[in-house]
Amino acid sequence: MDFVLIGAQKAGSTFLHHAILHHPGLRMPVGEVPVFEYPTYSPGALEWLDGLLSQTPGGAVRGIKRPDYLGRPEAPRLIHRHAPDCRLLVVLREPVSRTVSAYYHYMRRGHLPALPPDEGIPLLIEGAFDEAWPRAWEVLAFSRYGECLDRYLDLFRPEQLCLLVQDDVIRDPSGALRRIYEHLGVDADYVPPGLDQRALPTVYSLPRVRFLAWAQCFRPDEHGFAPPALSSLPGQLLYLAAMGLDRAVLGPLLGNPRPVLRPSTLEALRQALADDRPRVLGHLGRVPSSWSP
Repeated sequence: MDFVLIGAQKAGSTFLHHAILHHPGLRMPVGEVPVFEYPTYSPGALEWLDGLLSQTPGGAVRGIKRPDYLGRPEAPRLIHRHAPDCRLLVVLREPVSRTVSAYYHYMRRGHLPALPPDEGIPLLIEGAFDEAWPRAWEVLAFSRYGECLDRYLDLFRPEQLCLLVQDDVIRDPSGALRRIYEHLGVDADYVPPGLDQRALPTVYSLPRVRFLAWAQCFRPDEHGFAPPALSSLPGQLLYLAAMGLDRAVLGPLLGNPRPVLRPSTLEALRQALADDRPRVLGHLGRVPSSWSP
């Protein structure tokens, strides 16, 4: 394994994944690979990953994507144990906006109760969901980039890390990809198709979020966990039908208006992340233009 695209979640890693998939000198699975996190990590999972990567042509630079790895505390150690010389790719988004996007993403996936952000985010900051919703902590923790990067740089050399900011990827996608390709040691002049392609937008409509969270029960999660009856072929067909209904009917009918949060909610988020700000700016060496003062 030569490289890992480790995040950040909801920050533009899908665009980079698309560009890597199309480069003739790079090989990467189409889906995410959650091997280097608990509860997936095991000898069997590592054997599966080695088999997957061994199917690539000789000479290709091989890697995987998993945006959760940036924030998972165990991931740096597990990746380093398996591939201490691999290169790491990271793209960061303004932390408050990433947290809001992740809040909706986790509601949609059934990892948080579907509440309006001005009601739910203060409870999230207080830790009120942590006991009943085991993954609730990730929403804020995955925005603490300085803390996350420190864990990696305790194990990996700084030159193994390629650190981008979403603002730069949006403003100059060709320049961002050149940096990625140079970091991976492949042809940096290559231009992938669909350079203007973007990931599907976050679903912000609460009725749609609630419907999609209900549909999630018919689909195994990323670790393959689901009740056997629901993970069967009929259950998966129900899930696909629900996704189609959202795209064809609920999306056009309900739209997807971006929420306007109260100033007090935004300020609470800034304060919750404030102690991490000097650390991440130290890693970046600058204040990106869209990041709040």
